Amino acid sequence: MEKAEGKNVKEKLLTIPHVKKILEELGEENLDQFQRRVLDYASKFSRVDAETAQRLVEKLVGEFGLDEVEAVQIVNCMPTSVEELRV
Repeated sequence: MEKAEGKNVKEKLLTIPHVKKILEELGEENLDQFQRRVLDYASKFSRVDAETAQRLVEKLVGEFGLDEVEAVQIVNCMPTSVEELRV
């Protein structure tokens, strides 16, 4: 855990759909300008819902032996072919 301005900060890997879900739960009226832009981005680029994204990450880590960072990146990109995944 890192310290930032006297506060405890915890880093966690999140998929784009998970970010979208978190920001939607906060309510757009409660978001600052940066958070609204992130929500807009997440809305445009989320190809699955947060629960599906989490299941995919768990499957990639558990069944295919990827580390969590790689699994999150793959879920964020959601390649549609092996060739696209290789890029």
